[in-house]
Amino acid sequence: MRNIATALELYNADKDTYPAVTTWNTDLQTGGYMNPVPTKDPWGVAGGYAYTSTDVTTTYTLTCASANPDVIITNGQMTSP
Repeated sequence: MRNIATALELYNADKDTYPAVTTWNTDLQTGGYMNPVPTKDPWGVAGGYAYTSTDVTTTYTLTCASANPDVIITNGQMTSP
């Protein structure tokens, strides 16, 4: 997750926005920020990472719900657990 968050921060530094929610993993990969973007979390759950944003110009949340408790990174900072 930390590597994904770093890729998101690099994307933001270059583009002054975070990727769109619907294309974030493709945007990171085709932009050369992370190749490949993991499709499974550390527990082997496909789609185990959830990327959300209410305003891609200023904020995002990356969640791994397979962990117990959920691991959450908000704007590059671990906010849970």
